Amino acid sequence: GQHFFMRTPERSFLAQLIFLVLLTTVGALQPVLPLPCFQAPSAKLRCGDWDDCQIGSLVDTSCQVLPEFRCSGPRVFNRTFSCMYCFLTHPSNYTCASEECQSGSQVFATCKMNEAVLCLGNREFPKRVTCNFTTGYNWSTAFILSILLGGFGVDRFYLGHTGWAVFKLVSFGGLGVWTFIDFVLIAIGYL
Repeated sequence: GQHFFMRTPERSFLAQLIFLVLLTTVGALQPVLPLPCFQAPSAKLRCGDWDDCQIGSLVDTSCQVLPEFRCSGPRVFNRTFSCMYCFLTHPSNYTCASEECQSGSQVFATCKMNEAVLCLGNREFPKRVTCNFTTGYNWSTAFILSILLGGFGVDRFYLGHTGWAVFKLVSFGGLGVWTFIDFVLIAIGYL
């Protein structure tokens, strides 16, 4: 007969499965270390008085982590930031979203500051922005794809219209008619 310790494919698989379960369990039992306090989001900090700072200048200020935020390390530290109102900072410091957006139009969007950025005023604000999107995708990319590869449905694939893209691909862009229609629809920002 076979000895219990002889290796068979079934026992090898079972041993690997038990090892994986033990490894996952032990990994889950390890304590999760909190974020270092100096990396706390700006919304969880109380920083020094900025009322007397000169707009545009660099300011060194003392920040303290709010009591309810769990973090490791010193809860009071210094931070340097540019004294500027949130809505005046560089666009890379915030993200904006709008429900109504047609390419090339100006809309009011709700903008939110990135967590790491310190600034004056409200961290969420309305801002007038120019839309450069076609249903959430970059308009210029969709336009170029429509010109170069529209006959193969690549523009529709890019815009997430997979069913229409496949149909456009097998019909050779509707023998060019559908390609032209999509080109116009993307050009005017409808798609």
